[in-house]
Amino acid sequence: MANSTIDVIGVVVHTGQVGTLKLKTGETRDKRNLVIGDDTNFSISVTLWGETAAKLDLKPGMMIACKQCKISEYNGKSLNGSSSLSDYVIGSVNHVRATAI
Repeated sequence: MANSTIDVIGVVVHTGQVGTLKLKTGETRDKRNLVIGDDTNFSISVTLWGETAAKLDLKPGMMIACKQCKISEYNGKSLNGSSSLSDYVIGSVNHVRATAI
């Protein structure tokens, strides 16, 4: 299942600060970790990269839908979010499960 991609919907439980990661190439990239959860009390860490890390104004309690998250199994399961802003919907998510959360 590692390296597969999935779409997820959840409530933001925790948001970390935007940080900068230095890549092996010498370039830098913005990075931000957040935790999302659902109505079953399941939660998972999602790492946001690039412009999404800095531009998404996320606060605990907000609903978020993330498309094309890559599943990672490094230190347990987590998700790496897309670096495209168009792959995120914040707030009003039109999905049958979203209304249940």
